[in-house]
Amino acid sequence: MAFGVLTTFSSMAVYELTFLFAKHFLGVDLAEISSGPYLATYFTAQVLQWITAVLVAFSTNRKWVFTKADRSKGTFWPQLFKFSLTRLGTFGLDLIMTYLLVLLLNVILKGAEFDFVLFHRNWAINAELIAKLLSSIIVVILNYFISKGFVFKKKKDPNPSPEESEATESPAAAENSVTSDDSPAEETQDPENTQNPDPSA
Repeated sequence: MAFGVLTTFSSMAVYELTFLFAKHFLGVDLAEISSGPYLATYFTAQVLQWITAVLVAFSTNRKWVFTKADRSKGTFWPQLFKFSLTRLGTFGLDLIMTYLLVLLLNVILKGAEFDFVLFHRNWAINAELIAKLLSSIIVVILNYFISKGFVFKKKKDPNPSPEESEATESPAAAENSVTSDDSPAEETQDPENTQNPDPSA
């Protein structure tokens, strides 16, 4: 989860920096969420945020999170392809979810911002930041389970334990492994029953 937090904050930093750049250098009014400049800024921020998240997440997940994943020769590019494909799907989910949350929070907060001072600087918590934070938490949890079950599968053990071997042994093989030490013993004859009859009787 620590690397998921790292991915979230690094991608959110890029997301917020894109909005700050658009506001202070391009003069985009972030209050007009239905305007063309805002939508262009929003989609640009989402794309840059997604690229950052994929690069950070793939590197940390493959090296430190899923340590039992198959890392044999030829697995890097297939894993990267599947990882990017699944992240593209959750990116679309993040895109829709964040925008809907922005619309909802703007109705609830009525465009209000919460200012605070940190490290001698003024910061603002607004609808965009809250929406991105909520959406990112959901996406991080979803991405973890997708990566664990689909992308970074465990490497198959070429030398299974004896317990696993016994569990996979077929019934026919089990029967063939039984020795023939239990063959029936030869019957012995009773000496009394085998005496010859007396001819004079």
